Amino acid sequence: MLELLISLQIALKNLSIILDAYAKYETPEEIIMATTTAYTDIETCKGKCINAIGKESQISDVACPRKIKLGTRIEIDGITYFCNDRTNIRHDGIYDIFMGYGTSSYQQAINYGIQKKEIRIYD
Repeated sequence: MLELLISLQIALKNLSIILDAYAKYETPEEIIMATTTAYTDIETCKGKCINAIGKESQISDVACPRKIKLGTRIEIDGITYFCNDRTNIRHDGIYDIFMGYGTSSYQQAINYGIQKKEIRIYD
């Protein structure tokens, strides 16, 4: 019986930790309006793109302003992205969404253009 109580106590403590972390993760630290653009390998990398964290770029990546810590989770239009890349210093302040590889992704990026969007930034 004592072992069961100890196991339950440990389980409740672990659940509490998980719930606290989940609540923090889902509450934006900041909500801002910012300029967003889109990019692909065609105009940027001419092949395989390596992002600022040293990995191959993927569709969930955004090049973020330098004030945003690399790896930070952000949300644009309800879609989750990660700040795994940096914009060029002359474009600091813009959030540049990686659209993928190839001509169809390039066309998506062209069609996206420049848009003002709400950015939800999570810690």
